[in-house]
Amino acid sequence: MADRKLIQLLIDEDQANFAVEALSLVKFPAIESDFIFLAKENRYLSLATLDEEQRTLIGPALIPEKNIPRFDESSNEEYDVYFSAETVKRASELFLEQNRTNEHTFEHAAKVDDVSVVESWIVHDPEMDKSKSYGMSVPKGTWMVRVRVDNDEVWESVKNGEVRGFSIEGYFVDQVEQMSSKKKETMSSRIRKAVANAFRQRKLYAEVETADGKTLVTESDEVALGVQLQMLDDEGLPQDITTGSFKTQAGIELRVSEGRVVEFDGEVEAEVVEEESTSAETLQSEMLTLYYKKLLEMQSKTSMSKSRKLGAVSDLDNWWIFMEPYNYDYRGQGFYIYPYQHGSYKAFQDALQEMYDSYPPDAEEWENVDADGMFELTSAGFGMDKKAYKFLEEFAEWCDDNGLELFDAYKAVQTAISADVVKTGMSYIEESYQGQWKSLQDYVINLILDTGMSDDQADRYFSFERFGRDAGPDIASSEYDRVIDDGGSEEEAEAASDRIYDMRDEEVGEMIVYEIYGGLSELDKQTKENYVDWDKMTRDFSYEYSFVDGMVFYNH
Repeated sequence: MADRKLIQLLIDEDQANFAVEALSLVKFPAIESDFIFLAKENRYLSLATLDEEQRTLIGPALIPEKNIPRFDESSNEEYDVYFSAETVKRASELFLEQNRTNEHTFEHAAKVDDVSVVESWIVHDPEMDKSKSYGMSVPKGTWMVRVRVDNDEVWESVKNGEVRGFSIEGYFVDQVEQMSSKKKETMSSRIRKAVANAFRQRKLYAEVETADGKTLVTESDEVALGVQLQMLDDEGLPQDITTGSFKTQAGIELRVSEGRVVEFDGEVEAEVVEEESTSAETLQSEMLTLYYKKLLEMQSKTSMSKSRKLGAVSDLDNWWIFMEPYNYDYRGQGFYIYPYQHGSYKAFQDALQEMYDSYPPDAEEWENVDADGMFELTSAGFGMDKKAYKFLEEFAEWCDDNGLELFDAYKAVQTAISADVVKTGMSYIEESYQGQWKSLQDYVINLILDTGMSDDQADRYFSFERFGRDAGPDIASSEYDRVIDDGGSEEEAEAASDRIYDMRDEEVGEMIVYEIYGGLSELDKQTKENYVDWDKMTRDFSYEYSFVDGMVFYNH
């Protein structure tokens, strides 16, 4: 009898459909065509454990290194297929990552509801694994599942013996099909591809395909007007877009300016059009410098400059001080005065003196007893001195230029600086103010996105632990493949892979960064930013920056 051909089934994650899409509840698990249903000959798949009280089924979903007979009708040939331990493990991971736990069918036909995978694990030690307590004897690397059945009809089928095991449904590729185009890769190339794959698996983005085959992605829930867009490169990593027009495969046309969608499916962002009509060059400069979120601040500033009396200067015109004589006989008989309605400090003082003169001679000394906020700027006798008058006048104009409300901004500045604001002066406040933000962390993130991360910041705040945790499984898989490609045995390949799994996440991250890439400076911008410990960086920034009522100030 001639030797039967043995083919390993693999997961090709570059394909649209791959790996396990559902678990089917079957009486006789079987294999059908290229759509894999496992497995009639495998006794383990037909021996799920029944838990009547909890209505659960427990059994293997996939067993590694198990030869499964198949028949090719086109060539009238019998052969065997099998899954490696690494493929079984990755299939179990993708099943969870793709949220397939509620995907179930009955006899690979009708979809059934109210059936869920509630536990999934890989057997590492067959003698100590809990599957042993259920009377099962499965080899190392087996993918076990526990399934909860809340569907009454399905549960009756279980009790009647019509359902006896699990069978997987999914798409895999033959190793022989892959080997024909397989090329030798260096370890560095493998790990770089593994790191890129780790990003793809995080599913951080909504995406859309363009008519010419490009992939546009966003961290927003959907691609729409006003969101930030990036483009995936050949390795699947997002790269910044400057300016351009695109057409999606669905026929939707969109235009991007400095990474932001300003036109989408015939709609044009009104704010952007309005700003371009006033000062397009200024707008583009601000967007480049302040990374979109400063756009809101700039828009406020532009609209205020068109009508100054609609903002802080107008509020200042209506700001009052209440003056009252020191003489107790005149208590409660003072007057309100509006310093900035008189046009100048001298005119204000003249009006103040005129009010004083209207009182009896014995009301000769006056005090400031109340004000419409900003009481610290007032003074006895003069209402407010000339330096305070000039400061508040400049401060109101600065508020209008930055789209700030007069009294809120004054309170925030006073809190942030914790000093005599008049003595400190407007130049200090202007240098200190960093804009309006949702939080100090929001400012820090945008500052780093805007200016780039220094090597010192990368060394201090890069999270090797998270980086290693995300990339580790792919690095281990790369090590396994490297040993096999170099002619090593499966035992040697497993040992190489296990060495990666045995390392701490931080060690894996440091190995990739320093031994493969050659240092943090060699990592791309996106990778650095994705793995920065922003909380730690923000805590350190808080020693030099203050966040008060939505405003950030640099305490220089």
